[in-house]
Amino acid sequence: HTACGVRHTGPSAAEFGSRTSRKWTISLMTSFNHVAGASSVQAYQSGDGYDVTFRTASVNGYNIAIIPRWRYDYIIKPGFRMYSSFGMGFGLYVNYHTGEDSYYEPVQGEIQLVPLGITFGRKWFGLVETGFGSQYVGGRIGFGYRF
Repeated sequence: HTACGVRHTGPSAAEFGSRTSRKWTISLMTSFNHVAGASSVQAYQSGDGYDVTFRTASVNGYNIAIIPRWRYDYIIKPGFRMYSSFGMGFGLYVNYHTGEDSYYEPVQGEIQLVPLGITFGRKWFGLVETGFGSQYVGGRIGFGYRF
């Protein structure tokens, strides 16, 4: 039996990029995510005289991720871009797990794949992405400013 009640703020991210050619952009994405909650695990063994295992842990901490991203724009029109991207970096986990039998790696790998992303607008722009990885699974919306 496992019980878990964990809440996330969801990652808040900022990205700074530079075009390396007409179609390629390299960027650095940084994000922050706060996590809080509690979890417990119970394991029962029958017939051989094993004891019942009960573990509890609380989660209260945050993750700061730094992810270099490579983006390829396959459609570029005035005020519209369609792209795919891939990012791989690391995350720093601070004060993450406490309690019985708790263990975590303070630095972990981060990966994010965006099969389809769209930006619309010129200087000020909006973005919509589909993706999966350590930052999010599903979709992301946002806005930005091009310098």
